Amino acid sequence: VEVLLRHDLRLPVGLDADRARRSAEQRRVPLTLRLRVNAGSPLLEIDVALENRADDHRLALALPLPFAARHYLAGSPFALTRRPFAAPPARPRWVQPPGEAQPFQHAVLVEAPRAGHGVALFAPGLREIASDPALAPRSGVALRLTLLRSVRWLSRADLSTRPAGDAGPPWRVEGARQQGPLALRLALLAYPRGARGEALRAGRLHADPPRLLAPTEPAPTDAPPRPVTSPRAALDAITRADGGAAARGLLCLEPADVQLTALVPAGAGQLDARLLNCSPRRRHAQLRGPFERRALAVNLRGERTSELDRLDVPLDPWQLRTVRLSLLQ
Repeated sequence: VEVLLRHDLRLPVGLDADRARRSAEQRRVPLTLRLRVNAGSPLLEIDVALENRADDHRLALALPLPFAARHYLAGSPFALTRRPFAAPPARPRWVQPPGEAQPFQHAVLVEAPRAGHGVALFAPGLREIASDPALAPRSGVALRLTLLRSVRWLSRADLSTRPAGDAGPPWRVEGARQQGPLALRLALLAYPRGARGEALRAGRLHADPPRLLAPTEPAPTDAPPRPVTSPRAALDAITRADGGAAARGLLCLEPADVQLTALVPAGAGQLDARLLNCSPRRRHAQLRGPFERRALAVNLRGERTSELDRLDVPLDPWQLRTVRLSLLQ
């Protein structure tokens, strides 16, 4: 099911010469929203396309929520950061008042305090989120996702939000105007209580969907098995499994709270799988695939730290761990 919406925004061309107000002259900014639900997918996909022709503005997407909440969870490097919807009050000695917008990476989650169900917003490539209770008069909870900021300067001393002066050199930056076409891939997901891990995994699949690899040399079904010496050879061997039946996965990982952040070759017949426990609780990651039952735990430099007797990897809360897997020969 797909819904296509087109609208022309009328925006001021920029600020006046004194930078105190917006210009009376306007320009047309065409905007297209494509809402899509694919069969078998829990996501509401939102494709945004626009042609920015205006300066000195911020364009945001408002998302009112149907339930009240005091906090949201912002995606961060190897963590989820808990932030309040209400900004802290400014203090007299603060050099700069707190801003309403906060950074995030990839995902923002909001969960009902008692019921536990939630809504996840996936926005790969975007980095700024804010709350605006005026956009949701019933629940008082709404997210405002920044789609673009069109600015012309690295920093300026005349900003009302920065009374202390420049935060950097006052250089003009033409690329920061973000003129021209812009295309964004967003998605929304409603999930039940206890399914935060499944929601985060769905977000990663949306940001980086799986790719289909076809074998280059189909072997006869009666041919003897060949030694597996590389990750690509492993993919080909799995694809040819069961006499040409449907391909199985190279790596199966459970539970959903544990994410695979990287899978890279580590020498002949070996792969390094980097695992992240996206949970405040201890987890045991279970790996399945065409691997030897023994594995090695390695550090970020690829140096061995310990040996694992089986493909059951203990992970502390929010721990990132790399496991070296040996492909079956």
